[in-house]
Amino acid sequence: MKKQQLPLFGELDTQNLKEEYVSSFKFEGKSIKIDLNFFEDNEITEEIFNKAKKFIDLIEDHIRNAYTYLGEDFDAEGETYGYIEHHTENLQPEELKAIIGNESSDEDELYDNLFDHLKLQRVGIFPEDDEEFAVFDFSIGDKYTDYVIAIFVDSEGIMVDLGIES
Repeated sequence: MKKQQLPLFGELDTQNLKEEYVSSFKFEGKSIKIDLNFFEDNEITEEIFNKAKKFIDLIEDHIRNAYTYLGEDFDAEGETYGYIEHHTENLQPEELKAIIGNESSDEDELYDNLFDHLKLQRVGIFPEDDEEFAVFDFSIGDKYTDYVIAIFVDSEGIMVDLGIES
């Protein structure tokens, strides 16, 4: 196995890889950054390549699942809820209005509105890592925060961790 086509990334020389490949794709009309990352070895096996291809072929399903995980975590008042709470307390009222488009005096409505504005910013794929195969970074917008909610999934798209990162 030498050169192989990988959706979104084109032709890769699997025996002479760069550490990172960057591309983008459209999901529901929004451009999403996607990067493919390799460890120090500059070649991969056919098995690893095929895992990456399978994951990318199903990227839209994985994104929908990540949004589901995000909603479940928010409803359970987990890290996602804490992210929203932090930003409602630390952003200026005019910044919140710019994000959600209206003002709300009700805290629950404000939290729900801000949650609805969490958007996928980036997908990072690490095909040599079976446990944390990919990460989905969600944010209310880098204009307002350096923090993202990172959802880590395995090669099948099953969530293994969720946390806030900067």
